[in-house]
Order: sequence, then structure tokens, then C-alpha cells
Amino acid sequence: MSQTAPKLAKIIFKNGAPAARLGKLMKATLILSLSLLALTSGIAQGRLVAIDSSMALVELNMTTGARTPITTVTGGPANITGLAYDRQLDILWGAANGNDSLYTINYTTGVATLVGAFNPGHDVTLPGLEFDDSTGALYMTSALAGTFYSVNKSTGQATLIGTHGITASTSMGYHINNDVMYAINTSTDSLYTLNRGTGAMTLIGAMAGTILPNSLAFNHDTNTMFMTDTSTDSLYTLNLATGVPTLVGSTSVGNLQGMVYINPVPEPGTVCALMLGIALLAARRRKR
Repeated sequence: MSQTAPKLAKIIFKNGAPAARLGKLMKATLILSLSLLALTSGIAQGRLVAIDSSMALVELNMTTGARTPITTVTGGPANITGLAYDRQLDILWGAANGNDSLYTINYTTGVATLVGAFNPGHDVTLPGLEFDDSTGALYMTSALAGTFYSVNKSTGQATLIGTHGITASTSMGYHINNDVMYAINTSTDSLYTLNRGTGAMTLIGAMAGTILPNSLAFNHDTNTMFMTDTSTDSLYTLNLATGVPTLVGSTSVGNLQGMVYINPVPEPGTVCALMLGIALLAARRRKR
């Protein structure tokens, strides 16, 4: 149980009805409700997870940049260069450069499951991947000709949307709070917005001081866009109005290729339990 819950309950008892008038059941219900509230709030404090060229999944400290090993991806994919996360369904997606295919990845065990080949009718090179929380769509970029695709989550089939014309690796980061898709490119070292209807990219600004920016992930709890530089093995935050990066710290040697912010939406049952506890508390107070 959260240590905060009893303290909050004590304050409520002191400032509300006298403790002597509150039954043990009522106290227990309130403490349980506050504990569940603390639990659901804690779930929102997510994890910054990345994959490197050795297929190792790691967690990055959002304050220092330090990496902590989680597991190694197994199950067939070769050289995953793009990650995307669906927080509604708690699914981690991976785009494999080795066989141009889409996978789901268990981010606890590392086991990858093949969904299917992208099969767009041409090669896909250094695919970037991102999930759009507003529509549930999965998008992919390819470095070969600066192309942009939608991806079928059931089959892996990629459908060309358009071409932005900037070759080299392009990584995306979806800003759930303002419904904007951002992108970075390893050849231009710059930040862009990306039009999901056409694939066109609009320059925001150069990311001064970066050498090989290679992945984006948005923490919607703190409204922070994170970026990794694979040449300097560093984690940055980005000013989304100017593109100016701020160094967080070293991620250690390891060539990070894809990154996501993982924080599943609380289970409906947990939220219902919280609301039930509050309702029981209110009903008991009305009887007195």
C-alpha cells in the first residue's frame, strides 16, 4: 500500500468529520481508494526504452541518460532500427531492417513475433517507426528515397503515402498533447514536422551540436521530446519550437537505433475499483 494514502486519510479525518464518528470500514475504504489513486497515478510515470544494434533493449534514465539493460530481443528479427508503442493496447512494435518486416516485441522478455513483411514493392532501408495515438495508425519512413508509409498492424503491409525527398535515416516522434508528428534526419541534423497526409516535412531548425541524431520519443507526462545521438552516444531533450537540443547525459557505447516512451493506460478494472471505493464512502456518509 502507498505510504501516502494513510497520511492523506489522516488529514481528511482531522479536517473533516471527527475520527470517532468514522467506522473502521469507512476508514479502510478511504485508504484503499487513495491507494488505488496513487497506483493509477504511478502508472503514468513511464519508462524510456531503446534498442541498440546488438538487439539489446535498455532503459534510459530520463535525468542522467544512463542505460540499464532489460533483455535481448529474440525470435528472428535482424537489425531493428525503428520502435513504436501503442499505450492503449500496451504493444511494442519493431521495424526490422534485415528482412523488411514488422514485429511485435515483448519488452519484458524480449521475445519478438513476426507480423509480416512490409512488401511495398521496393526495398525499405533503415525504417523508422511511430504510432499515432489520435488515430491508432502506424507509420514508417524509409531512407532509400525519403519515403513515408502507413503500415497495416495485422499484416505488416506498408502503403506509400508520399515522399519527403530527404534521404538517409529519418526517425519520428508523435506529440500526443498537440497532435503533431515530428521527425529528425541523420544527414541534415535538423528537426521537422511531418505531414501524415502527404509525407512532406517542414523544417523547424537545425539541432546544433548533434552529429548523428537517430531516434525520438515523446514523454507526454512531462511534455518532453527526447532524442538520441548515435555518434556521441548521448541523450538530449529538444526545444520543439527551435530544434535546439539540450544534453541530458551519456547513454554509454551501444549505437541506439530506436526509442519509445512506455506507459500503459491503467486497466479499466483498477479505475473501476477506485470509483467503487469512493462511491461506498459517499454512500456511508449520507447514512449518518
